[in-house]
Amino acid sequence: MPIKLGSSGSTILSDRELILELFWEDINHIEIGEFSRLEDFDEFLSVIQSKTDISFGIHSPLLRGESKYDLIESVHNDTKLAWEQLESEMRDLAKTDAEYILVHFPYFDDITKLDPNIMIEDGLR
Repeated sequence: MPIKLGSSGSTILSDRELILELFWEDINHIEIGEFSRLEDFDEFLSVIQSKTDISFGIHSPLLRGESKYDLIESVHNDTKLAWEQLESEMRDLAKTDAEYILVHFPYFDDITKLDPNIMIEDGLR
């Protein structure tokens, strides 16, 4: 199995001005998310599309400040809005060469009133 070397956009806080720093010598993959603006994501796409040998995945949320932990229960945002955001991101990312979208799932803020297994199964459906 060939070795795959990846880097994370979190090392540059997805800063548009630092995007080129993610493209090390022999890099094969980049995982990135939480951009300040959609234009910053577009800038990343234009760079990575010129690098045919590098894949990428998105660490949701795509934009900083959107829902990150709310898919199972409300932590910062309503779960319905969190699912709508994720579905919208997935539709948009399907138009790109993104290999995957990573989410924080499941995440429980504290002791939950409901059975976590049921909550996870409902979320997966």
